[in-house]
Amino acid sequence: MKLHPEFKMFDDEVGSVEIFREDHIEKIFFQRCALAKVLTQADRTRVEQTVDRTTVHEKLADFTEKVDDLYETLVARSENLRSPTRRVLTNPRLQSTLRKLANIAALIINLLVILYSSLQPVPAAAVALFVVIMVLGGCLIAVMAFFMLTGFLLEFNIQMKTSWRHYVLERQKEEPDWKPEEHKGLARWRKFLALLGIGRFWMVLILLVSSILGVSQSPYWFCVQLFDLVIQSDTLLNVLRSITKNYQQLILTFVLILLVIYYYATFGYLFFSAAILKDAAEGEEQTSACSSVIECFVTVLAQFPSQGTVLMSALMWANPGSQGYWGFIYELTFFIISNVILLNIFFGIIVDTFSELREEKAHIKEDIEGRCFICGIDAATFDREGIGFRHHSEEEHNMWEYFHLYCALHELYKSAGNNETAFDGNQSHLWRLISNKDISFYPIGHSLSRNNLTTSTAKAQKVSKKVLMAQLVQGIGQLAERMENFERDLRTKGDNITTMRSEVTERIRPDSLESVDASLKAIKQTVTETQQQAATVLSVDALAELTQSVSAE
Repeated sequence: MKLHPEFKMFDDEVGSVEIFREDHIEKIFFQRCALAKVLTQADRTRVEQTVDRTTVHEKLADFTEKVDDLYETLVARSENLRSPTRRVLTNPRLQSTLRKLANIAALIINLLVILYSSLQPVPAAAVALFVVIMVLGGCLIAVMAFFMLTGFLLEFNIQMKTSWRHYVLERQKEEPDWKPEEHKGLARWRKFLALLGIGRFWMVLILLVSSILGVSQSPYWFCVQLFDLVIQSDTLLNVLRSITKNYQQLILTFVLILLVIYYYATFGYLFFSAAILKDAAEGEEQTSACSSVIECFVTVLAQFPSQGTVLMSALMWANPGSQGYWGFIYELTFFIISNVILLNIFFGIIVDTFSELREEKAHIKEDIEGRCFICGIDAATFDREGIGFRHHSEEEHNMWEYFHLYCALHELYKSAGNNETAFDGNQSHLWRLISNKDISFYPIGHSLSRNNLTTSTAKAQKVSKKVLMAQLVQGIGQLAERMENFERDLRTKGDNITTMRSEVTERIRPDSLESVDASLKAIKQTVTETQQQAATVLSVDALAELTQSVSAE
């Protein structure tokens, strides 16, 4: 709904959420704090993509944990914006532009390095290319130093503080009297360890060192700069994650491969050391490539990528006859066990991990587009009931409105000197739940609009029932009137038949009279039964009771 310009500012400053309290849903309004303006789309995407989506409860619990770190990020970002210098240095648009320029410079440098290696016989051209490479390399050094500086101003600093805050919370759970102010040395050490665990820090450091080595040592070091292109591609990152996610299984499989190669190296040293020879130039005598277990291990390991074809030919040609056939069996089993079985297991782990990452990404997308983050109700339900899932997820249960509520409560708490005196009743209740990581206030499985719709539907069904009952009573009344008319007609016909009997009695014989009496009795019996059935189906008392029950409803 498009708001009038005069109310647009009010809508931007005031937020609303639905909370579950005392077995019913309430809608509360709050004033958004200034931190809401520094929340970026990248922050939202990072939380949406990394939150645990196993169940609705785990999703909300993980979201409640993540809002603490996100709040600290926004506080640090807000502090940087107060300083004009920091605001310029940490500008996301500036950093994105510089990163793209650095990637372009790295591509140009590597192309020039290829040309430089081919133009070295031409001194003038080689010197010109070398000067251009050094100038661009100096620009790369400046950009990487800039990224390192801004990282310590914002990203690295925030992650170090977050790590220390988590450590403090864990220690205070174990020791309630533990005070972080008394452990400043420990704080510096923990922050340093947290810095070593930041992948972005290592990435910038490696790029900075490689650019310095490219200028001071050799321009071939600039090839490392191209790795930054891989980091910026989601598809290539998934390829890397398929290797790093299950790295323990890959390492253990590789150890098993080395163990099998060691067994074959030992067996080859004992039985085929004289047959496995090194390549020699023409006219030179070939020497053994398996004179020791270590040398034999290296030789067999070198045959692993080539599937052992060189080793097999050496064994077959050097040992014709029975020993050559044993060498063939030795090589064949090596090929089957190492190359066919173990190597395929190694690659299968990578392929399965890549498929798993793709399925996880598809599941996240499906959950975002097809299910409410807060209540967990699927999109089809809202679309079917006429509410609309987009309206519900953006206006009624917007997950970021709950984050803005958390920020507003946190700012009120800090403004009151870390005291709850600034809260009203609802705010105090919500702050205690949020502080204890209690997610019971989220309307899981409920929505105010669906509840209102259900109530309206129930009322409409009740009114419809009353109308149907009134129509039923009217139909029964019409039926009763028709039965009375039918009974009146039967009585009239019975009287006419009695009169006709009296007239006929005077004119016909007694035996004929008896047959007429029998016919009259049968007609009267039919009339009596019809009257009893009508009285049973619809009596005056039954109509009165039905009318009273309908009126009561």
